[in-house]
Amino acid sequence: RNIGSLLGRWGFVCLFGLAFIILTTFFLTKTISADVYRDFILYIVIGEIIIVTFSTLSISASAIAKEREDGSLDLLLTTSITPKLYLGGKMRGLIMHILPIVLVPSVTMVIVGLLVLVNPESSVVSDVFVQTNIASDLTGQQTQLPLALFAPALLFPVIFIPFIAFCMTLGLLWSMRSKGSIGAIVASLIIVFIVVAGLGVCTIPVSEVAFVGPAFGSLSPISNLFATLNPADSLPTLLNGGIGTANLATAIGSILAGLLWILVSYGLLKSMTASFVTTVRRLAGIN
Repeated sequence: RNIGSLLGRWGFVCLFGLAFIILTTFFLTKTISADVYRDFILYIVIGEIIIVTFSTLSISASAIAKEREDGSLDLLLTTSITPKLYLGGKMRGLIMHILPIVLVPSVTMVIVGLLVLVNPESSVVSDVFVQTNIASDLTGQQTQLPLALFAPALLFPVIFIPFIAFCMTLGLLWSMRSKGSIGAIVASLIIVFIVVAGLGVCTIPVSEVAFVGPAFGSLSPISNLFATLNPADSLPTLLNGGIGTANLATAIGSILAGLLWILVSYGLLKSMTASFVTTVRRLAGIN
């Protein structure tokens, strides 16, 4: 199992890392256009986000439940280990296990942001502004935009890593509360799907509001990714104020979203620590 897990993690890193290096080399040598490069990066990073999120939930949601299933958790109740030490150890183990794959999309977006900063002349794509609820002279017109908004691209780890931390703590919470690992995984997946889908729905009515739209959109890594790589579709009204305004708004939104996910994760951990003994003893011996 350990060998398979090791191969899976580092295989993911090597596969997607190599794909990014090849695409970036093609882009820098002008083998492919900036538009094609942008589209490939968008789809690749979306795939990485989905895989990393699913892997995090699966591993964290089975961390405690598997010990309950094999009976080793009952033995822990007879020792002097505290809930804080136990959960802290679980979190450290999960972080070391998941960190390599979490860094892949994070580093990818940071490098894309640096490409826009270092080579702005070549990092340009053609986009058409979509119809908005607010009249604009730019609506329907084709214009030249940067390959990505560099500020949210550089700050992508600020939103993605705390979001994965939220998924990790949520998985641990349901692993502690569930009788089996399968039930914990399913419950965690459903909750994360509802949260992300709900955030997407909430983003729609405020997408035309400057600074508020990017703040809501940044709560979901995928929405943040679309705003970063395809702002003409995601933030058409905000772009009316210029690229600088769009960079500032999405950067602030990314920072606020990251802080929110950190606070939620911390709250979940505190709640788990307080209710750990009661919950584990209530489920002790139940398979």
